[in-house]
Amino acid sequence: MVSDGDTHKGCGKLITLWTDPQRPMRQPIFDRVRASGLISRAPVAKDLGVSPASVTTSTAELLDDALIVEGDGDGGIRRGRPSVAFGSVGAPI
Repeated sequence: MVSDGDTHKGCGKLITLWTDPQRPMRQPIFDRVRASGLISRAPVAKDLGVSPASVTTSTAELLDDALIVEGDGDGGIRRGRPSVAFGSVGAPI
């Protein structure tokens, strides 16, 4: 049982910007990456109906905050820039 005088510590970094109106996509992008296990920017953008640039900006912030990690792309042979997959911290990559 917890008394009023007990101090409890959580785990992980406190994120105060989840509801920041200037960063509205952080939470949905994080949730999509977490739910998918491993996903690249293009499918996230398509699933959420936003531009790939918005996803790039938010994933950069999530990477800086160590909430997601980069993994290998899908390995397909395509033209252009190779995809980079993202996973949530602790997920197998």
